Amino acid sequence: IAPYWERLVFSPDGDLVASPYGAGVDIRSSPGLTASRTAVGHSEATTLVTFLANGRVLTEGWMPSLILWDLGTAKPLWQLPKYGPQYSYRDPPHRVAVLPNRNLLALELWSRRIEIWDMATIEHQFTISLTADQSATAMEFSPDGRLLAYGDFDGSVSIFDVRSGRTLQHWPAAEDTGFESIGSLVWSVDGGTVIAANAMRIRCMDVKTGKVNLRGGDMPALGRFLAISPNGKILVELTSIYGEGMGCVASDAQAGRVIWRSDDGKPAFATYSSETVGVTPLRVAFSPDSSLLAGGLYDSLRIVDAATGKERAKVRVDIGEVQAVAFSPDGRLLAAGGRSGATLVFDVEELLASAPEATGKPVEEGN
Repeated sequence: IAPYWERLVFSPDGDLVASPYGAGVDIRSSPGLTASRTAVGHSEATTLVTFLANGRVLTEGWMPSLILWDLGTAKPLWQLPKYGPQYSYRDPPHRVAVLPNRNLLALELWSRRIEIWDMATIEHQFTISLTADQSATAMEFSPDGRLLAYGDFDGSVSIFDVRSGRTLQHWPAAEDTGFESIGSLVWSVDGGTVIAANAMRIRCMDVKTGKVNLRGGDMPALGRFLAISPNGKILVELTSIYGEGMGCVASDAQAGRVIWRSDDGKPAFATYSSETVGVTPLRVAFSPDSSLLAGGLYDSLRIVDAATGKERAKVRVDIGEVQAVAFSPDGRLLAAGGRSGATLVFDVEELLASAPEATGKPVEEGN
């Protein structure tokens, strides 16, 4: 179950692809990016977008911070309410998690609470109160939407029951993890395990028994980010190399055995400029059948075999540094979004069959 809250995303039927640009969101038909263009957005910067199961679009940005859109009319149906004087202006969300196939939204707000919303009915379901020293650094729903995992600034991890707000498990930071904040967490496909990473170590936590296993993370890093394959078998750990992109380690998600790793000192993926890489989470994507792993490598789109790490394709693109990638739900298409605001959509089969270091050009600019 890969993170759903992305800068570039396909609709559930694969017919549309959406990406933020400036204050808006560009939504186009995916087989060519030329038809059915719809622009929705915020009065200022729009940062994230996702399609919900009911066909609506949820965006995060500034002024207001969250908006739910009717795709047919491009008109807003809901926006995050302004709260009373006891909270700061608009009480903006500090962290957001969304589970599109369940129409669930979780907001960790600056006023030290987490709100759970059902976006199918646009109803607030529950509020989880936090203490003054708690602050979310990572947050994800379980695959069935019943639980919410929450990584804290102090390196601890908690599991909340979404229906009752009750804390089911709490794991304090261990001394050998350096009490570093949780930078990334993912759920196993069966929802039985939470895997969390900070700059020092990866922890696998059994939700039912509370048992913790430490793995990987054998050296400190500026950042450590996780992705798990749709079939739940492969866990990818991206470790920042300051100024040199991200190293990659793939392991058996259950046994913890390392399957492959990128060459020492050579980045497997990278995004943003060398001045900021290493402190910015990298967005990679597994293909729906879990066979491929794609991501940006500066001004190139790179695809590797998820089971072996062997490079399958590397394409230079004229869209600036590749900042986001996404496979269509059927795996036939791969979209790449660049710093320039342009989006490319590739036929995966043709891309894999093409010569290495082929050159791609944007079908149409996104701004």
